[in-house]
Amino acid sequence: MTRAIVSIILLCGISGAETIRVTVGDTGCPGRQITVRQSFEKIPGVKSVAGLPRQPGDPPARRTFVVTCTGIAPDAEALRTALGRRAKNYPILDYQKPIAQPDPPRN
Repeated sequence: MTRAIVSIILLCGISGAETIRVTVGDTGCPGRQITVRQSFEKIPGVKSVAGLPRQPGDPPARRTFVVTCTGIAPDAEALRTALGRRAKNYPILDYQKPIAQPDPPRN
């Protein structure tokens, strides 16, 4: 299911868009996931933030978010800044570099 969600996001093909995957600690409960998602959505250029479901064997207090941007994706420091004072509670554990989305073919 995780692969399906990521595939859908990647296949949507936002022109010139970048997509990143960010794993954030201490986000086991839905309220904390909403807080992180809303914080990331406030960053200029972020189009959407989707939380991936936890896979078997994943630590329970950690979630991965897929951040889709309309342009250049924010770096890990920009994500920490968006979390503000909550950054110490929600550590960014993994930041996967942007995957550039190809421009759709023009007829």
